Amino acid sequence: MAPGHPRSATRMVPKLCWTSGSALPGPRQAPRPAPRPAPRPSGPAAHDRRVRHHRHRHEVKARGFFNIFKQDSKDDGGGDDPDPSFTWSKDVSVDEVVIMQWKDENDSSGKEYNIVYRNGGPVDAAGVEVLCDKIDWPRRPQEKLDKALRNSYLVAAVTLEEPGCPPEARRLIGTARCTSDGAFNATIWDLIVDPEFQGLGLGKALMELLVRSLLKRDISNITLYADSAVVPFYKRLGFDVDPEGIKGMFFKFGV
Repeated sequence: MAPGHPRSATRMVPKLCWTSGSALPGPRQAPRPAPRPAPRPSGPAAHDRRVRHHRHRHEVKARGFFNIFKQDSKDDGGGDDPDPSFTWSKDVSVDEVVIMQWKDENDSSGKEYNIVYRNGGPVDAAGVEVLCDKIDWPRRPQEKLDKALRNSYLVAAVTLEEPGCPPEARRLIGTARCTSDGAFNATIWDLIVDPEFQGLGLGKALMELLVRSLLKRDISNITLYADSAVVPFYKRLGFDVDPEGIKGMFFKFGV
Protein backbone atom coordinates (compact mmCIF):
# COMPACT_ATOMS: atom_id res chain seq x y z
CA MET A 1 0.00 0.00 0.00
CA ALA A 2 1.42 3.38 -0.96
CA PRO A 3 2.68 5.69 1.80
CA GLY A 4 0.22 8.36 2.78
CA HIS A 5 -2.82 6.32 1.77
CA PRO A 6 -5.66 6.95 4.28
CA ARG A 7 -5.66 3.28 5.28
CA SER A 8 -1.88 2.84 5.37
CA ALA A 9 -1.89 2.81 9.18
CA THR A 10 -3.92 -0.40 9.33
CA ARG A 11 -0.89 -2.67 8.88
CA MET A 12 0.28 -3.82 12.28
CA VAL A 13 3.88 -4.63 13.12
CA PRO A 14 5.28 -5.68 16.48
CA LYS A 15 6.33 -2.97 18.88
CA LEU A 16 9.43 -3.81 20.88
CA CYS A 17 10.45 -2.21 24.14
CA TRP A 18 13.84 -1.93 25.82
CA THR A 19 13.56 -4.14 28.87
CA SER A 20 15.36 -1.89 31.35
CA GLY A 21 12.27 0.38 31.51
CA SER A 22 8.52 0.23 31.06
CA ALA A 23 7.08 1.19 27.70
CA LEU A 24 4.22 3.57 26.99
CA PRO A 25 1.79 3.37 24.06
CA GLY A 26 3.37 4.27 20.75
CA PRO A 27 2.85 7.43 18.71
CA ARG A 28 0.06 7.80 16.16
CA GLN A 29 2.42 7.32 13.27
CA ALA A 30 2.26 4.46 10.80
CA PRO A 31 5.48 2.46 11.31
CA ARG A 32 7.97 1.81 8.60
CA PRO A 33 9.09 -1.83 8.71
CA ALA A 34 12.77 -2.31 9.45
CA PRO A 35 14.81 -3.77 6.59
CA ARG A 36 15.53 -7.48 6.52
CA PRO A 37 19.15 -8.22 7.44
CA ALA A 38 21.26 -9.30 4.48
CA PRO A 39 22.51 -12.92 4.48
CA ARG A 40 25.88 -13.28 6.09
CA PRO A 41 28.60 -13.39 3.40
CA SER A 42 30.11 -16.80 2.77
CA GLY A 43 33.09 -18.26 0.98
CA PRO A 44 36.85 -17.64 1.23
CA ALA A 45 36.68 -13.94 0.29
CA ALA A 46 34.05 -13.22 2.92
CA HIS A 47 36.05 -15.14 5.50
CA ASP A 48 39.15 -13.08 4.69
CA ARG A 49 37.15 -9.88 5.05
CA ARG A 50 35.78 -10.91 8.46
CA VAL A 51 39.28 -11.86 9.65
CA ARG A 52 40.70 -8.54 8.44
CA HIS A 53 38.06 -6.48 10.27
CA HIS A 54 37.91 -8.59 13.45
CA ARG A 55 40.45 -6.60 15.45
CA HIS A 56 38.89 -3.24 14.57
CA ARG A 57 35.30 -4.25 15.24
CA HIS A 58 36.07 -5.74 18.63
CA GLU A 59 36.90 -2.31 20.05
CA VAL A 60 33.38 -0.90 19.78
CA LYS A 61 30.82 -3.57 18.97
CA ALA A 62 27.65 -4.32 20.88
CA ARG A 63 28.59 -7.78 22.14
CA GLY A 64 29.52 -6.82 25.69
CA PHE A 65 27.25 -3.81 26.06
CA PHE A 66 23.94 -5.51 25.34
CA ASN A 67 24.90 -8.54 27.44
CA ILE A 68 25.02 -6.26 30.48
CA PHE A 69 21.24 -6.00 30.10
CA LYS A 70 20.45 -9.31 28.37
CA GLN A 71 22.66 -12.04 29.78
CA ASP A 72 21.14 -14.75 27.58
CA SER A 73 21.55 -12.83 24.31
CA LYS A 74 23.32 -14.60 21.45
CA ASP A 75 25.45 -13.35 18.61
CA ASP A 76 23.55 -12.28 15.49
CA GLY A 77 26.16 -13.57 13.08
CA GLY A 78 28.22 -10.39 13.10
CA GLY A 79 31.40 -12.10 14.28
CA ASP A 80 32.76 -11.58 17.76
CA ASP A 81 31.63 -13.31 20.95
CA PRO A 82 30.68 -11.15 23.95
CA ASP A 83 33.72 -9.66 25.62
CA PRO A 84 33.63 -10.67 29.33
CA SER A 85 35.97 -7.77 30.19
CA PHE A 86 33.65 -5.15 28.67
CA THR A 87 32.54 -2.40 31.04
CA TRP A 88 30.18 0.47 30.31
CA SER A 89 29.63 3.85 31.90
CA LYS A 90 27.05 6.54 31.17
CA ASP A 91 29.85 9.08 31.59
CA VAL A 92 31.57 7.96 28.37
CA SER A 93 30.50 9.99 25.35
CA VAL A 94 29.58 8.03 22.22
CA ASP A 95 28.48 10.96 20.07
CA GLU A 96 31.37 10.26 17.68
CA VAL A 97 33.00 6.82 17.47
CA VAL A 98 35.20 5.11 14.87
CA ILE A 99 33.52 1.73 14.48
CA MET A 100 36.12 0.10 12.23
CA GLN A 101 38.67 0.56 9.48
CA TRP A 102 37.70 -0.59 5.99
CA LYS A 103 39.50 -1.24 2.71
CA ASP A 104 38.01 -1.56 -0.75
CA GLU A 105 39.10 -4.96 -2.04
CA ASN A 106 38.91 -3.63 -5.62
CA ASP A 107 41.20 -0.67 -4.90
CA SER A 108 44.81 -1.62 -5.61
CA SER A 109 46.10 1.47 -3.80
CA GLY A 110 45.29 -0.12 -0.43
CA LYS A 111 43.71 3.09 0.84
CA GLU A 112 42.09 2.66 4.26
CA TYR A 113 38.87 4.35 5.29
CA ASN A 114 37.18 4.85 8.63
CA ILE A 115 33.57 3.86 9.28
CA VAL A 116 32.37 6.41 11.83
CA TYR A 117 29.23 6.74 13.97
CA ARG A 118 27.97 10.24 14.85
CA ASN A 119 24.79 11.64 16.29
CA GLY A 120 23.43 15.12 16.79
CA GLY A 121 24.66 16.52 13.47
CA PRO A 122 22.70 17.29 10.31
CA VAL A 123 21.78 14.38 8.01
CA ASP A 124 20.78 15.11 4.43
CA ALA A 125 17.30 13.85 3.52
CA ALA A 126 18.43 13.14 -0.05
CA GLY A 127 21.20 10.87 1.27
CA VAL A 128 18.69 8.98 3.42
CA GLU A 129 16.43 8.50 0.39
CA VAL A 130 19.36 7.01 -1.55
CA LEU A 131 19.68 4.37 1.19
CA CYS A 132 15.92 3.81 1.17
CA ASP A 133 16.03 3.17 -2.59
CA LYS A 134 18.80 0.61 -2.11
CA ILE A 135 16.70 -1.46 0.29
CA ASP A 136 13.46 -0.98 -1.71
CA TRP A 137 11.62 1.17 0.81
CA PRO A 138 8.88 3.27 -0.78
CA ARG A 139 9.82 6.90 -1.27
CA ARG A 140 8.38 9.61 0.96
CA PRO A 141 8.06 13.29 0.10
CA GLN A 142 11.56 14.65 0.63
CA GLU A 143 10.33 17.83 2.31
CA LYS A 144 8.48 15.73 4.90
CA LEU A 145 11.49 13.48 5.44
CA ASP A 146 13.67 16.55 5.91
CA LYS A 147 11.18 17.87 8.47
CA ALA A 148 11.14 14.49 10.28
CA LEU A 149 14.93 14.51 10.49
CA ARG A 150 15.05 18.09 11.77
CA ASN A 151 12.36 17.41 14.38
CA SER A 152 13.86 14.15 15.66
CA TYR A 153 15.46 14.07 19.10
CA LEU A 154 18.58 12.31 17.79
CA VAL A 155 19.65 11.41 14.26
CA ALA A 156 22.52 8.93 14.01
CA ALA A 157 24.69 8.60 10.92
CA VAL A 158 27.29 6.01 9.95
CA THR A 159 29.68 7.32 7.31
CA LEU A 160 32.55 5.99 5.22
CA GLU A 161 35.36 8.54 5.09
CA GLU A 162 39.05 9.11 4.73
CA PRO A 163 40.72 10.22 7.97
CA GLY A 164 40.56 14.00 8.27
CA CYS A 165 38.28 14.53 5.28
CA PRO A 166 35.79 17.44 5.26
CA PRO A 167 32.13 16.69 6.12
CA GLU A 168 30.99 17.00 2.50
CA ALA A 169 33.31 14.14 1.50
CA ARG A 170 31.72 11.65 3.91
CA ARG A 171 29.56 8.90 2.37
CA LEU A 172 26.41 8.03 4.30
CA ILE A 173 26.13 4.23 4.65
CA GLY A 174 23.82 3.88 7.65
CA THR A 175 21.36 5.87 9.70
CA ALA A 176 18.66 5.74 12.35
CA ARG A 177 16.71 8.39 14.21
CA CYS A 178 14.65 8.62 17.36
CA THR A 179 11.84 10.77 18.67
CA SER A 180 11.64 11.53 22.38
CA ASP A 181 10.12 13.67 25.11
CA GLY A 182 13.67 14.32 26.25
CA ALA A 183 13.09 12.88 29.72
CA PHE A 184 11.48 9.44 29.89
CA ASN A 185 10.67 7.90 26.52
CA ALA A 186 12.23 7.48 23.08
CA THR A 187 11.21 5.57 19.96
CA ILE A 188 13.75 4.49 17.34
CA TRP A 189 12.81 4.77 13.65
CA ASP A 190 14.23 4.06 10.20
CA LEU A 191 17.29 1.93 10.92
CA ILE A 192 19.04 1.51 7.57
CA VAL A 193 22.40 0.04 6.55
CA ASP A 194 23.63 0.26 2.95
CA PRO A 195 23.43 -3.26 1.45
CA GLU A 196 27.04 -2.91 0.27
CA PHE A 197 28.11 -2.82 3.93
CA GLN A 198 25.66 -5.27 5.49
CA GLY A 199 27.11 -8.36 7.13
CA LEU A 200 29.79 -6.38 9.01
CA GLY A 201 27.77 -5.85 12.19
CA LEU A 202 27.08 -2.17 11.51
CA GLY A 203 23.36 -2.49 12.33
CA LYS A 204 24.14 -3.86 15.78
CA ALA A 205 26.88 -1.26 16.36
CA LEU A 206 24.53 1.55 15.30
CA MET A 207 21.84 0.30 17.69
CA GLU A 208 24.33 -0.05 20.54
CA LEU A 209 25.64 3.47 20.16
CA LEU A 210 22.20 5.03 19.73
CA VAL A 211 20.86 3.24 22.84
CA ARG A 212 23.96 4.26 24.79
CA SER A 213 23.43 7.87 23.66
CA LEU A 214 19.86 7.77 25.02
CA LEU A 215 20.87 6.13 28.30
CA LYS A 216 23.58 8.76 28.76
CA ARG A 217 20.78 11.34 28.53
CA ASP A 218 18.90 9.42 31.26
CA ILE A 219 16.22 8.13 28.85
CA SER A 220 15.60 4.42 29.49
CA ASN A 221 12.08 3.70 28.13
CA ILE A 222 13.17 2.92 24.56
CA THR A 223 10.83 1.42 21.96
CA LEU A 224 10.84 0.63 18.26
CA TYR A 225 8.69 -0.98 15.57
CA ALA A 226 9.98 -3.91 13.56
CA ASP A 227 8.87 -6.18 10.76
CA SER A 228 8.31 -9.70 12.08
CA ALA A 229 11.32 -10.98 10.11
CA VAL A 230 13.77 -8.89 12.18
CA VAL A 231 12.13 -9.26 15.62
CA PRO A 232 14.69 -11.96 16.63
CA PHE A 233 17.54 -9.55 15.79
CA TYR A 234 16.15 -6.87 18.12
CA LYS A 235 15.28 -9.38 20.84
CA ARG A 236 18.94 -10.43 20.92
CA LEU A 237 19.77 -6.78 21.60
CA GLY A 238 17.60 -6.70 24.71
CA PHE A 239 14.24 -5.59 23.27
CA ASP A 240 11.04 -7.49 24.16
CA VAL A 241 7.70 -7.71 22.36
CA ASP A 242 4.83 -6.45 24.54
CA PRO A 243 6.64 -6.59 27.91
CA GLU A 244 4.28 -7.21 30.81
CA GLY A 245 1.37 -7.34 28.37
CA ILE A 246 1.74 -3.72 27.21
CA LYS A 247 0.50 -3.38 23.61
CA GLY A 248 1.41 -0.90 20.92
CA MET A 249 -1.74 0.51 19.28
CA PHE A 250 -2.36 2.45 16.06
CA PHE A 251 -5.03 4.92 15.10
CA LYS A 252 -6.73 3.77 11.86
CA PHE A 253 -7.45 6.98 9.99
CA GLY A 254 -10.42 6.83 7.63
CA VAL A 255 -11.85 3.57 9.00
